[in-house]
Amino acid sequence: MRVNFSSLQVKVLVIVAVAMGAAAAVSVGALTQVYASIRDLDRISRDDFTAQQTILLSMSDFKEQVQAWKNVLIRGKVAAEMQKQWASFEKAERETVDRLKEARSGTPHDKVRAKIEESIAAHKAAGEVYRKAFETYKSSNMDVTAGDEVARGADRKVFAIM
Repeated sequence: MRVNFSSLQVKVLVIVAVAMGAAAAVSVGALTQVYASIRDLDRISRDDFTAQQTILLSMSDFKEQVQAWKNVLIRGKVAAEMQKQWASFEKAERETVDRLKEARSGTPHDKVRAKIEESIAAHKAAGEVYRKAFETYKSSNMDVTAGDEVARGADRKVFAIM
């Protein structure tokens, strides 16, 4: 049997085959782009989630630091207890800074990084206030009110920025 390549039926068949091949190529290209976009979105979501989680953990560490400060004031009349609570304060302070730095390096967003920088600076300033309050507390014969007056509001600025 001989195929006549000049017949209308063959020409239509070739046109349909070429059109189907082009449609298949476009579909494969579109699916590849969709898959790449989904991968990028997943990566971005994961990175943002990790940074957000680290920021929340640093906030929790800071709350522990503030609680340790209150414990210094409340239990500080006993020297051993004061040293224990102050050590707890300093440990929470280091953990807060470490987590903030981790969050800063983990986010690709410039605005978020800038806010974290502001929080780090505010945290450092609060640490200086707490140290001054601690000295005032010790020099005033463990007067809770004297130490609290110096430190009052120092914690408000640290995460108010976020």
